Amino acid sequence: MLSRSDAHWAAVYQPAPRLGPPLFVDGTIAAAYQGAIAGHRARGLLLGATPQLADFAEDVTAVERNPSVIASRWPGDTPHRRALCADWRDMAFPPASFTACIGDGSLNSLPSLAAVTTILDRVAGFVAAGGRMAFRVYRTPDDCETVAEVFQAARARRVISFGALKWRLAMAIAYERRDPVMPVAAIRDRFEREVTDRQRFVEESGMSRQDIDTIDIYRGSTETYCFPTVGELLAALPASVRFLAFSASGRYELAEHCPLAVLERV
Repeated sequence: MLSRSDAHWAAVYQPAPRLGPPLFVDGTIAAAYQGAIAGHRARGLLLGATPQLADFAEDVTAVERNPSVIASRWPGDTPHRRALCADWRDMAFPPASFTACIGDGSLNSLPSLAAVTTILDRVAGFVAAGGRMAFRVYRTPDDCETVAEVFQAARARRVISFGALKWRLAMAIAYERRDPVMPVAAIRDRFEREVTDRQRFVEESGMSRQDIDTIDIYRGSTETYCFPTVGELLAALPASVRFLAFSASGRYELAEHCPLAVLERV
């Protein structure tokens, strides 16, 4: 029987091929990672089992804590890639084992900014000096729109995908609360408060009912996500890494708020 955490992530990834960016990786995002770590592709550490990133380096080790995610998403081990089932907090590799580390939305899936600091510092211990790290980050704008403005835009059909709507809603909630950390169940609860008639919302927004109903994956979930501002993210970086840049992750809807944070191992 799946744990509640396993069940959450298994449900999250099930509609991935249909939903695409900003929630999930496509070829343009994968190419952006390649550009971010150019010259550092010998040995890569992947946080999570993102199938589109399984071959981002010449030799890849992926670490994912949920066995159901590995079973359903990982494209399989080869002599040049492998997936390990372990918590990122419990990873144990020799120093300088990797020349690069990436993770898509990995930092957002952590339960606090303190956890971001801890995980990045731990990862840095496994990356060689001068090695490159890149993480696509869902960042809350400093001048974020309100929740009401999110739904006004959706009903005016200025939001195309439900994935973009969901992340805009999460960022607006984080901005409203002045706290980047929130239970994912709170995202669904706020959606339910704002949308009392889903079929009418389908007609207003032009989004499919199938996509809209994916919000119910968050019902009763115990998972917590983090949507930091740029300042909050930079303040959470440990001394073991150096911030290099935010680079574009593609041209999909909401890409401007989902950049790659490119870091260097000090």
